[in-house]
Amino acid sequence: MNQDTDSEVSSEEVEGISEVSEMSVEDDDEDLSQLPEKYLIFTTGSKTYTPHQIGLKRIKPKPFPKIIDHGPSLQERIEERRRNRERERERANTGSPPPPDPDWLDYAAVADKFDTVDHVIDLHGHIIGMGLSPDHRFLYVNSRPWPHGYRIRNPLDPPPIAQEIDIHVIDLVTLQEVGTMLRSHKAYTPNNECFFIFLDVCTEYVASGAEDRHGYLWDRHYGVCLAKYPHADVVNSVAFNPKDSGMLVTTSDDYSIKVWRSRAALECLLGVESTNAFSRAITGQQKNPRSNLKKCVTL
Repeated sequence: MNQDTDSEVSSEEVEGISEVSEMSVEDDDEDLSQLPEKYLIFTTGSKTYTPHQIGLKRIKPKPFPKIIDHGPSLQERIEERRRNRERERERANTGSPPPPDPDWLDYAAVADKFDTVDHVIDLHGHIIGMGLSPDHRFLYVNSRPWPHGYRIRNPLDPPPIAQEIDIHVIDLVTLQEVGTMLRSHKAYTPNNECFFIFLDVCTEYVASGAEDRHGYLWDRHYGVCLAKYPHADVVNSVAFNPKDSGMLVTTSDDYSIKVWRSRAALECLLGVESTNAFSRAITGQQKNPRSNLKKCVTL
């Protein structure tokens, strides 16, 4: 008797759980349909093969299907392939020409095969990295500029790129460039060997890697370079702790990951005296002692 009762209760619970899950899926679909549009942000290029433009595509909210069509079975696919081969043989026997392939060099002829881009921003340089501000309002872009006024005559022969890296700031509400941070980080490779140098943004700072074997830190609001963080090779990527902007991570081709902490965090971890000694040692390695972040750990 007790076992039957338990089994009945458990089955009712399962039914209740399934109903709740179905309701939650429907609620999720309703929430998705009410979300604002989002931007798909990507690099592209129409003048040459190197990425020199930022494309923005509006993505409208769309609920995901609850059931995904698995498509034709393997047997159906084999049969369809056999029929296609028979049609090709019949066409060859009758001398009928095959359907022409699209001319991919004629954009107007193949434009219907691609999604349209809602907005394009041309930075007139080789784009090597992008990062969003925490509120997703501003887009920060690493770019190695082309010579001013350079005319591209051959798409396969892009312009030479500068050794200085610009950081462009784009307002994603107005879709206008609102500033360029001072050049201080460097890159030396040509177009065909160019490194991607990724940056990161927090509320107070902007950080980026560079090919000159340093990570860099700027004041986000004043554009002042605050510090350089040394490595033994190219610094490819940096990242702030999303919960604590006083922690920065830099990664390099020297096979190391370095974690940098603010002075306040080091004082909590090591104490004031140890922090002062640690800071003196680090300051001796850095050209700019104004840095608010000191190296804590190398992984």
